[in-house]
Amino acid sequence: MVHKKKIVFITPGVETGGAEKQLALLATGLSHTGFVPLIIALSQTKKHQRLSDFDGLQVVEINCRKLSRFASAIWKIRRAVKDHKPDIIQGWMYAGNIMASIAGVGIDSQVYHSLRASNMDAKRYGRMIRLNSFLSGHADGVIANSQVGADFHITCGFSADNISIIPNGIDTDKFFPDKKSGAITRQKLGAKDDVPLVLYVARVDPMKGHQTVISVAKLCPDIQFIFAGKGTEALEVPKNVLGLGVRHDMPKIYNACDWVLNISKFGEGFPNVIGEAMACGTPVCANDVGDSWRIIGDHGYKIRTGRPEGIAEELRTLVKIHSSQKKEKLCAFHISKHFSIAKMISSYSS
Repeated sequence: MVHKKKIVFITPGVETGGAEKQLALLATGLSHTGFVPLIIALSQTKKHQRLSDFDGLQVVEINCRKLSRFASAIWKIRRAVKDHKPDIIQGWMYAGNIMASIAGVGIDSQVYHSLRASNMDAKRYGRMIRLNSFLSGHADGVIANSQVGADFHITCGFSADNISIIPNGIDTDKFFPDKKSGAITRQKLGAKDDVPLVLYVARVDPMKGHQTVISVAKLCPDIQFIFAGKGTEALEVPKNVLGLGVRHDMPKIYNACDWVLNISKFGEGFPNVIGEAMACGTPVCANDVGDSWRIIGDHGYKIRTGRPEGIAEELRTLVKIHSSQKKEKLCAFHISKHFSIAKMISSYSS
């Protein structure tokens, strides 16, 4: 009888988000390749906010956010870990990494940490990064999802000797070129065929670039912009910007657009938006944050300015370039070849 390895993932939560989606994809994939995963979330999520990708996975939610219950929460987490008898404990993001090291004390399991970001804001995350850095020195390994993320954390005290890089995986069964559904979606959004449509996907957060894109939109009144992501429906925007909020039909949205714009101020490791858009055959223009330019390769446009005036000028030129079916296929093939889910799962298994 083949021994199935048991693995416990410890993550801050299971709400909608890029890092959370990657965890769900990874855990699901590993469950099909000889692993028995258990996911421990350090917060409790309302049913309508929980990412549906976790359906079918064993998830335990233990709220660590109330200081008065922190000690009992740690006891519950360690109890859940011991009951699962894992071969591996895998932390997910800073809070998950720290708790993975705490939960692994006195337990005969390998402990791994993960790094999902790059140059994070020291004011908001400095203490957590320093603690994570100290604990990672005692972990069996650290897995970063980007080269830039690994390099940044090494400068923060993480050991270069135990860091590996495994890029995110893009679900190409879900994200693929489908311009027919894109055209229908474009009509539903009220976008005219002769007006360029540019998409910006990001939750509203200080690390993202919504205000920059709003400034760009004001300088480009002949271009229609769409914002998708948590909180975007409440932003004050000019007439040529449509805020959609959270969407559950992103493949259709990507296929409806002419270009995807990806701009962040800091913190990005591997922006899933870039991979998802390109998998749909939609070209991306992005600034040099995280591994954005490594993902794009030769199949998009690299923004070298942070000024709204400069971005607007470049964008006005880009929207005049008509994409061909051949370019769309090359874009999608690039993602399926280098950033597939199968490749990510195989790397983690190894």
